[in-house]
Amino acid sequence: MKPFAVALALTLMTMLPAFFDSTSENTKASQIDSPPAEADAPFALVELYSSEGCSSCPPADAVLRDLQKVHDDKNLRIYCLGFHVDYWDSLGWKDRFSSADFTNRQRSYRNTFHSDSIYTPQMVVNGTAEFNGSNRALAGKTIEQALSRQPVGSLSLDARLAGRTVSVNAQLSESVRSHQLTVALVQKTASSDVKRGENAGRKLTHAQLVRQLQSSQHDSLGKAKLQLTIPNDLQPDDLTIIGFVQNTTTGEILAANELTKISP
Repeated sequence: MKPFAVALALTLMTMLPAFFDSTSENTKASQIDSPPAEADAPFALVELYSSEGCSSCPPADAVLRDLQKVHDDKNLRIYCLGFHVDYWDSLGWKDRFSSADFTNRQRSYRNTFHSDSIYTPQMVVNGTAEFNGSNRALAGKTIEQALSRQPVGSLSLDARLAGRTVSVNAQLSESVRSHQLTVALVQKTASSDVKRGENAGRKLTHAQLVRQLQSSQHDSLGKAKLQLTIPNDLQPDDLTIIGFVQNTTTGEILAANELTKISP
């Protein structure tokens, strides 16, 4: 195993696996079999802006998949979100997972990062750091730093499933109640046989695809309720819910949490 450039604090050294070795892509994730991390523990919310039409994106998709394996194997609070943007859709291949909403979210980071343009594959960690998503070493270093910082606040989630509707209840801690709550409905795994465009002839495998994204107002006590609709091509047992609280002025993610099991 080759550790990434910056040495981890002792407590994290014992938790991070071979993800940071470029040969780790084919390792298998285990089922989550340990208690969930505390809601106020350090976290890294990792956003990858990608497209099936982009030939530079599959290596970054592999990084995101490996990060999700780290989450699964070690129960670390690494929350992965794969956003497929739509500005590649007119260049030979229409990405069935793309959305203009995800493109607009990526554009919102231009002010944060003082940039005039957007690109794929872009990875954003906790809304405050961005880099090429295929840079495995930089991903490791940035996530290490995120996991060493105590969060500003906390977010608790619970959800109920009725038919194809997921009703989510959220509770924000007092310290983050002046900021925006967003909840993502996430498809755990997917694959596509790409017929045209830069990736023509390739079978692409994805992890943690965002299928729906919704922001919600919360009351003075930090309570919020919202509903998400499961797409017809997605089975309830292949989804997870990830919520986060973001300072929309600075872009910083202040709190985050997930639900991997949804009660009927």
